[in-house]
Amino acid sequence: TVRMRTLVGPGLLLFLWQSIWALDVPLETRQPPTIIKQSLQEHIVDPKETMVMECEAKGNPHPIFSWRRNGKYFNVARDSQVSMRRRSGTLDIYAKHNPEQYEAEYQCVASNLYGSAYTHKIRLRLYRPPVWPREILEPVIISAGLPLVLPCDAPPGPPKPETYWMSSSFPTMQAVRQDRRVSMGVNGDLYFSNVLVNDSTTDYCCSSTFSHDHLMITFCRKHLWQELKRAPWIFEDF
Repeated sequence: TVRMRTLVGPGLLLFLWQSIWALDVPLETRQPPTIIKQSLQEHIVDPKETMVMECEAKGNPHPIFSWRRNGKYFNVARDSQVSMRRRSGTLDIYAKHNPEQYEAEYQCVASNLYGSAYTHKIRLRLYRPPVWPREILEPVIISAGLPLVLPCDAPPGPPKPETYWMSSSFPTMQAVRQDRRVSMGVNGDLYFSNVLVNDSTTDYCCSSTFSHDHLMITFCRKHLWQELKRAPWIFEDF
């Protein structure tokens, strides 16, 4: 009796181990598709390079892939600038001509005999190098105690910039201290509930940082034009 327990015990454990192992191996089971890799929902790409939209899925049998663009079937095979990778739903877009036509909302579908799986909706947007408008900021004459708004007007992107305000009194520059009197709005503009005479002693710079593909670009819209040798705001007590 003791000997039989010794023989049966390991055999039962081996059987249980093989059963659990089989559940983790797609080749040993029949599985509906599962998405395992996909691009971000806000997917910003450089049109000068190959634009890649990722879609990977597992299942048994191995799933087939298709795409929707703006809610309608996207016939990848008929687009000479688009190809789908083998045994994958990932798209490579070689947009040498009119890349703007690919700015749209996409969704990848992986299907087999046992069902379908969908990626989230992917909004493809083209990266646009930020460009500040060339302009001359006219001086603003305002009475002390009145409210004032300094516009930022940062390039919209994409990607959306990180905006902050700096003030400088030669030779130092520091972040604008925000409080109940001075604050930055959601649109990036700087709001003064009431200006003080001391506010005119510093220059104000709206700085916007754009990050894309591990590259950071910072622009500054400075409300003082060195070429004009004059401050953009003149505060007066009337």
